Amino acid sequence: MIIKYEIACREAGLSEEQTAEIRKFFDAEKKKLNRRRETRRENGVYYLSIEGMQERAEYDEQDTYDIPDLNTDVEEMAMHTWELGRLNQLLDELSKDDKEFLLACFAEERGSECELARRMGVSRDAVRWRKEKLVKMLKEKFL
Repeated sequence: MIIKYEIACREAGLSEEQTAEIRKFFDAEKKKLNRRRETRRENGVYYLSIEGMQERAEYDEQDTYDIPDLNTDVEEMAMHTWELGRLNQLLDELSKDDKEFLLACFAEERGSECELARRMGVSRDAVRWRKEKLVKMLKEKFL
């Protein structure tokens, strides 16, 4: 079977020895690729690709595929999830009024302290003081 690179070698005027060297290189690369593919298959690691989907369908007959994200830091994700859980726990410990107040402070856009003060009928400084007090308390408990 003549492969495209062999045709390209002939058209480039390479000798049989040079073409044989290139063939050896490509054959070695193909063997490495097949070994990696077999190792991934043995370890249950599948990547989303047409070829991989076909191979997995032959073996598992499943239609779900895991796509590993090499840019994901699992430790960072776990810490983030824990921190969010801890923050939710601390927010649940607040009184209903304090919790609603904080959520209102952070739900609004910039300048929300003025708007919130107007709705509550208090000064902006009172809103800022209460917000800073609650955030400081949450930080102390969190840390």
